Amino acid sequence: MEDPLYDPLLPTSSDKRSNLFNVVYLGSAFSVLFIAFNTMQGFESTGNKDLGMWSLFTLYAAFSVCNLFANVIVQRVGEKLCLVIGAATYVAYLGANLYPRMYTLIPASVLIGWGASILWTAQGSYLAKNSTNETMGFHSGVFFGLFMLNAVIGNLMAGTLTYFHESTTVLVWILFAIGVIATISFFFLPRPFAIVEVTNVNSPPATKSLASQLTDTLFLFGELKMILMGIVIVYSGFSQAYFYGRFPPTFGEKWLFWVMATFGFSDSAGSVLMGRLSDLLGRKPVMIVATICGLIAYVLAGWFSDPERPWLFFVIMALFGLSDSGYNTQLYATMSIYQPEKIEAAYSFLKLIQAATTAIAFLFSLYLDLKWITVIIGSSMVVAIGSFLISDLFVQKTDAPKPSLEVQ
Repeated sequence: MEDPLYDPLLPTSSDKRSNLFNVVYLGSAFSVLFIAFNTMQGFESTGNKDLGMWSLFTLYAAFSVCNLFANVIVQRVGEKLCLVIGAATYVAYLGANLYPRMYTLIPASVLIGWGASILWTAQGSYLAKNSTNETMGFHSGVFFGLFMLNAVIGNLMAGTLTYFHESTTVLVWILFAIGVIATISFFFLPRPFAIVEVTNVNSPPATKSLASQLTDTLFLFGELKMILMGIVIVYSGFSQAYFYGRFPPTFGEKWLFWVMATFGFSDSAGSVLMGRLSDLLGRKPVMIVATICGLIAYVLAGWFSDPERPWLFFVIMALFGLSDSGYNTQLYATMSIYQPEKIEAAYSFLKLIQAATTAIAFLFSLYLDLKWITVIIGSSMVVAIGSFLISDLFVQKTDAPKPSLEVQ
């Protein structure tokens, strides 16, 4: 006898498990790729010094510009192929670090900037296709929880190699090999189960021109809710330059990788926790807790950190990890709520602003001392949480609408 409440358009529990597996696979593949890249990125400002900072500035500047076109490329080429091609550019950048010179690192930085734009837009699109409004927070948490394990594994590996006095060249070769493995893994990414939201059942698939796809991202800058979320993204971009570029050199090479591993563990565990809590309690409490953790950490970093008290670096980066996990998971989940019909454009919008502000922060990090940078980025966090709350309270709720079941 057929169940009268059964709807073939709704995902079954088996479908949901399959999509959760896809999210786990995606997060694991990203984690492997960024074991290689983030470990190298953390070393750029410490090992390659000014050249490394200029490399990262160039990378994120190119990343920002290329995000204007990433939406078009992902829609035309598909998520899987974009993930493979994007990952390959990360491998090229790692290869350039085997012989770090201006004429090797800067061109490689431009290339990876383009590759990162399609990689992250494809990631956001694939994650959304494997999620519903009700599971987006949890799936974002699972993805970022697995993704941030890269900082734990990569930095523990690098710290161990440094402890045994292995050369930088050996480390880069290992990271290069890991990048190749990650790129291959994207070839086997499973196809998502096509989730059809009930509100969209009667909506025919839209066929858009190339120009329309390109302008989708730009038009988001005219929507009030996206402008307010854009302010939150500005802080997110600034913070990445602080976490991976400006603050780590204060640790010293002895503590660098161990402290960054603490950051990764805190960010990873926090991502799963924050993602689940946002589905249970809503996004506002998670964002407020993440902001409190971040502000405490900025005060400690700017006015109390001292190489004579290395234990404090571990406390600061653990707090930053919790804060970063809250902002990452909630930004991704909110994009899917605010732009369910333009998800690729929404993630291009996110990454465009995030990459541009990360590039700007890397640039002014070359000229300002730590306290001024801390004041600027900490202040931007206060503005960000204010903007988020205004958007949620007065423009559009950031939480998914609760599903209801009506029996007729």
